[in-house]
Amino acid sequence: THKVEPPIVDRQKRDFLSYHIISYHIISSHLPKNIRTVSLWSENELFVIPPESAIYKGSKAIDMTPFTHYSYLIHPKCWRTVSQIL
Repeated sequence: THKVEPPIVDRQKRDFLSYHIISYHIISSHLPKNIRTVSLWSENELFVIPPESAIYKGSKAIDMTPFTHYSYLIHPKCWRTVSQIL
């Protein structure tokens, strides 16, 4: 018999796919009403198209324009905003 090996998926691709599967599950499920949601979004978003689709329905939307996708990780304003939300 011929043994079929699973395809090799590099770590970056695996992590990317895991993130999107989890994100899809969260977005497609209905959250309990007692959970407060906040969406940080930007008109300059490079990866989420259209940018407005980053806003979870029923959440408080905070416009972080001119941020790009990477700005959320490195910009102090984003960390201050998250700290205030929490």
